Amino acid sequence: MTVRELCELYMAEGTATKKAMTLHIDRIRIKRRINPRIGNMKVTDVARSDIQRLMIDVGNGNIRKDATPHTRGGEGAAARTVGLDLLPKNWITGS
Repeated sequence: MTVRELCELYMAEGTATKKAMTLHIDRIRIKRRINPRIGNMKVTDVARSDIQRLMIDVGNGNIRKDATPHTRGGEGAAARTVGLDLLPKNWITGS
């Protein structure tokens, strides 16, 4: 299973308690931040370093060219992108 497929599964089955606006924002984060960088990787191949690199890229504003003013990046955007609960927290924190 790829990260892209996991994201699709998450959006289809893992969001029952989320509000519509939160789901909309999650879709944007997946489309613009997660899928372009690690979407094609197998979930089993994703390392903590991949997640850390994703956080750094998003935090520095290195995101897709079609970004809007609401998707420019930054530390908060990086934390929320990784905080979608798609991946185990220990991949992020190393604990």
